[in-house]
Parts: sequence; C-alpha cells; structure tokens
Amino acid sequence: MATIQINPFGRRQRLRNNEFMTYCTEVQTAIEKAGTGADALNCETAAQNFSQALAAYAEAIVVVSKSAITKQIDEADRERDDLFVGLTEHIRTAQRHYDPDRRVAAAALMPIVDTYAGTQIRPAADETSYLNNFMDDMRAEKYTAYRTALDIDGWLAQLQTANEKYVSLSEQRATDQSTNIVGNSKTTRKALDKAYSELVQVLNALCLVNGEEKYAGLFAYLNTRIKYYEDLVARREGTAAAKAADDNTGTEQTAE
Repeated sequence: MATIQINPFGRRQRLRNNEFMTYCTEVQTAIEKAGTGADALNCETAAQNFSQALAAYAEAIVVVSKSAITKQIDEADRERDDLFVGLTEHIRTAQRHYDPDRRVAAAALMPIVDTYAGTQIRPAADETSYLNNFMDDMRAEKYTAYRTALDIDGWLAQLQTANEKYVSLSEQRATDQSTNIVGNSKTTRKALDKAYSELVQVLNALCLVNGEEKYAGLFAYLNTRIKYYEDLVARREGTAAAKAADDNTGTEQTAE
C-alpha cells in the first residue's frame, strides 16, 4: 500500500495570480517530464484537463500590450506631437516675420513656448497634463490679441481634440484590459483550481493502486514546491501582521 501522497495545499488560494500560475506551470512541467501515458503516470485525462485550464488562466491574466486600440493610441499620440511641434515652430518662425505685429505677438508667446519645450518627448501621462497646461496658458485672456495676430486658435483647437482623443483611447484600453483581467482571471482561476484538485486526487489514487515506484519522484518534487509556496505565503502574512502590529502600536503611542 502506498504511504506517500501529494500533500494538501490549502494556502494556494492565497497565492497571487502570477505565483499560482508559476506553481501550476511547475506542476505541468513535472508531470509532462514523468509522462502521462499508461506506462508512466497513467493520468492523461486529468493532466490534459489541467493543462487546458492552465492555458486559459494564463491567457486571462497576461495583459496583451499590442491590440487594435493600441495602434489608434499610437496614432493619436503622434498627431498631438506633430500639432504641438508645428504650433510652437509657427510661433518661433513668426519672430522673424516682416509684419511687426506678428513679431510682437510671437515675442509675447515665446516664454510659454520655452516653458513647455520638449513636451512631445515626455512620458505619455506627463505629456497629456503638460499639453493641457500649455493650452490653458496660451488661451489666457491677456494673450487674445497675440493669438489673433498669429492665427493660432485653430491650432489650439486641433491640439485639444488630439489630446482628448489620446486620453479617451487610453482610458478605453485600460478599461478593456481591467475587465479582461479581473473578470476572466477569477473564472479561469476557479476552473484551474478545480482541475488541480482533481489531478491531485487522481495521482494520489493511482499511487495507492499502482504502488509508489512511478510516483515517488514526482510527489517528492511537488511536495517541496508546495512547501516553498506555503512558506512564501506564511512569510508574507507574517510580515503583514507584524507591520499591522507596528502601525497599531504607533497609533496608540501617538494617541497617548
């Protein structure tokens, strides 16, 4: 009669998404190495169900960086870059215009241009806020005559449209990805957890029926990995508990 088994792993529910996927991938790799056929572990159906559940889970939690909307975001980003650069160059060039009114207007607006120089190469989130500030400064009432002299209100309107388009597309992608990750990961993790439990039950039963020889190496390996992740969760919970205790102590001392 077999005396070994794959140990219970109750704390797997507390693993983070990537940790659970890593553990399950280790399980899959170890089983494939041992062999699932009748001459080996004899667990083809359970192993296949587990692999399929793992693949679905992995797809659900991995954020796909390239998508149709990503292309639109890149295009909107280039459009606002081009408009910003074009507008600021238009103002710079006007400093050399033969019309004195245009030269005066350009000179009045150049401090704003200089302040926001390089906005187009800033990180995306920073660029969005910088462009908003740039447009607010340019549209100040005291610059109305200068904007009119340089005919730049149309530029500003186009820049605002491009900037708002970029923001809207970015928010849409974030929402789509969040919905995919949060919604699908819960469903697929539950399915993977069920497939894992069934796989463990099958392997433990097969070991009991067929004897330990074919299963000893696999079980020993999986039990070391279970202990590793159990310890990982325990350390994290211990650290969190210690921090909470410290925070509470600090709060009590402050209150005194």
